[in-house]
Amino acid sequence: IIPAKVTCAGADGPEERAADLCYPGPMWMIPLLLSCRPEAVKPAPEATAPAVAPSRLHRLTDAQYRRAVAGLLGVSYAGELPGDYTLYGYTNVGSGELSISPLELEQYEAAAWSLAEAAIPDDAARDLRMGCAAAAALGMPAVAAEAADRCFRGWALGLAGEAWRRPAEGDEVEELVRLAAAATEAGGATAGAQAVVAAVLLSPAFLFRVEQGIDDPDQPGQRRLTGHELAARLSFFLTDDAPDALLRAAAASGDLDGDLDGGAGLAAQVDRLMETEAARGAMARFFRESIELDRLWLADKDATLYPLSDTLRADMATEMEVLFENIWSTDADYRTLLTDDRAWVSPELGAHYGQPVDQAGWVRLGADRGGLLGRAAFLTLTSHATMTSPTRRGRYVRMRLLCQDIPPPPPGVATTLGESTDGTLRERLNAHAEDPACAGCHNLMDPPGFAMEHFDPIGGWRDLDNGRPVDASGELDGVEFYGAGELGRTVAESWRFGPCVARQLYRHATGHLETEAEEPVLAHLGTAFTDGSFRLRALVRSLVLHPAFRAVGAPEQGACTEEGARRPCATDCGDGEETCTALQWSGCTAPAPAPETCDGIDNDCDGFDDEYVVETCLAGSLTGIRACTDGAPGACELPDAPAETCNGEDDDQDGEIDEDLGAFLYTVPSAQLTAALADCAPDSDPDSPACHAAIHRTCAASGCAASGVARVTADEWIGSSALLCAGGATEVVTTTFTELSGWHADCNIYTRQSPACNAAIHRMCAARGQVTGFGPVENDGDTAIISCTPDAWTVETTYSALSALDSRCDGSLSRDGAGCAGAFHLLCQSLGARSGFGPLENSGDYALAACTGSL
Repeated sequence: IIPAKVTCAGADGPEERAADLCYPGPMWMIPLLLSCRPEAVKPAPEATAPAVAPSRLHRLTDAQYRRAVAGLLGVSYAGELPGDYTLYGYTNVGSGELSISPLELEQYEAAAWSLAEAAIPDDAARDLRMGCAAAAALGMPAVAAEAADRCFRGWALGLAGEAWRRPAEGDEVEELVRLAAAATEAGGATAGAQAVVAAVLLSPAFLFRVEQGIDDPDQPGQRRLTGHELAARLSFFLTDDAPDALLRAAAASGDLDGDLDGGAGLAAQVDRLMETEAARGAMARFFRESIELDRLWLADKDATLYPLSDTLRADMATEMEVLFENIWSTDADYRTLLTDDRAWVSPELGAHYGQPVDQAGWVRLGADRGGLLGRAAFLTLTSHATMTSPTRRGRYVRMRLLCQDIPPPPPGVATTLGESTDGTLRERLNAHAEDPACAGCHNLMDPPGFAMEHFDPIGGWRDLDNGRPVDASGELDGVEFYGAGELGRTVAESWRFGPCVARQLYRHATGHLETEAEEPVLAHLGTAFTDGSFRLRALVRSLVLHPAFRAVGAPEQGACTEEGARRPCATDCGDGEETCTALQWSGCTAPAPAPETCDGIDNDCDGFDDEYVVETCLAGSLTGIRACTDGAPGACELPDAPAETCNGEDDDQDGEIDEDLGAFLYTVPSAQLTAALADCAPDSDPDSPACHAAIHRTCAASGCAASGVARVTADEWIGSSALLCAGGATEVVTTTFTELSGWHADCNIYTRQSPACNAAIHRMCAARGQVTGFGPVENDGDTAIISCTPDAWTVETTYSALSALDSRCDGSLSRDGAGCAGAFHLLCQSLGARSGFGPLENSGDYALAACTGSL
């Protein structure tokens, strides 16, 4: 903990305040933006339009897609859809970062045709849906054909407008008519109608929630949502569904000058929607994501010490959902979430709590279990497999309930205590926190976490820990208490709790992480929530009626107003034009710079030809390097002495064999990987967990390495595999996915090979004093074996740069896998390394790579 001057955002602008900061590492880890205390905040003027985040597309979540098609077509879809992505705690935020990969497009296409065929199975269903026999116009007299054509166009116009949540344009309808005509000619009139339904469902206007807005003359650089865009944002926020007929009518009645201009009409729509059953479900999802309830199914526990059946997990989750639903339906004080000792329990959960019941119903659990922090679901989520974790529980309180940032541990600090019979866990943690590198953050997390030590890893009551009495005394921001019940009341009374709820709801509702410019909005909402007796419905109303909910910033690539307009654009390689498409400038026709190749041409347009272009070459059996000279490769130049390779020979003739290799490339037949592990099929699925294990075992068996990362490329190595093996200083570590999830919440047994687990492993290895790590190189159930290495350095790059090395690694369709493996390999070779891997971290276009070994 260090004293510092920090800037926090008040309603009247930035304010400088003194604060104690958790400081475990370099200066960039210090959070420079805090919420001001209540006495420093004044309500923001309602009429002030704040600066908000740039507009973006939000892909419909799985649930939103299914509800939208059910409402549109009256049929449900039970097939597989692309998965949701959770970012900053919410899938609504993650949806703003998602594009559609080729595989996901195939899933959406299969869904669209399946729904089209279910909605219009035959001619009778087609005519009933259209309200007329439109397709029967074929061969009919001209008058009948004209009437049928008008009927068909009217149906297509209405279908597209409802599906796309805004009026369809004339040229869009004409495109649907042409498609229907082609499909009708090929397969009949029913096929034509089905093709229209499928096309409408495959349109980006359906799959994405589009928020472009129109220029706000009072706020340059900012845009106001149209009535239809605002209706969609409101509906998907409050119902997880597309706008219903009443909301669509309100949107069409006058756009920005109609019911949805922020006046009484919008307030009436909010009040109406909050009374619907759909709102109950949508707000329940906000609650589940806020407390990370869905992770309950991933919480791994020792089956012998703490048996946890699937039915008990389900009952734990139901108890939490009922707790929230009671608050929402009765419009109760939201702080009762942390203080109410009433619980809805099943016979199995009641027995777990020591409250026998014959059938599910309400019971009183007593003050010790009052509220969220004494309930089995929360306590199970925040524990290890075999022991409790005051640190995890306290970290949860700080980050999820009070919105405080707790950075990861500094490099080189051990983060695990392990099992022990020597003293209580509290005593061992206190000893651990005596390390100055650990004390700062542990003194924030552990004291509130100690209050829950009466509860075992699945929320059962205990009086002893390692045979010694439990001490459940705790402290939070100077307030002392004993037990989870008193901790809940302390959190509920904290000045941070109300603003934290407002902050989380704002993220969920707008679908983006708040920007610094939006801090005054959050200050206003936090004050309104606390002054309004902590009623969640009132907070929802205040949020929707705030100007920030009805505005978006100009798109990052630049906004335009005239569809199809053109303007000049340029790159280093020349001039071109870009076009106004969907109210954004895009598609610059200027030639793009390309990576330099050995061709005598200035490919990257920087004024130099063939600069820094080198390639490896063979001179006999030895590998050398040749530079590009006058547009052609030069002579192959060998190093002064042959490099040592992992072959059991003294290549550099210094009297030692395979010494000091560090990281190296190791080419073996693909069959050798399959021999190492039968489930590995390196030529068809090189990124499988089995192949990662096979690579680890093959590199270790070479006698020159402790482990191995992966194949460095894909297509060039069919039939053989070029492995990147890590040097002997690499440390092979046994851990669990439960522990890794503490380093990145999205790393679990279902995402074993993923960017999320890459980040978790990188952070864990860095905390052990190594540069980075990779893996899992072996895994079985919750057990994960990873490799931490000091023989690497990190490089910041972008997916834009990586995609120039391998088009498959563009950050939108792929962030890892074969394409990115090759891109990271080539990037690191261009920097003088033997190879590389990644991403260690990634966000948006940003990627962090690890390079290792010298050429």
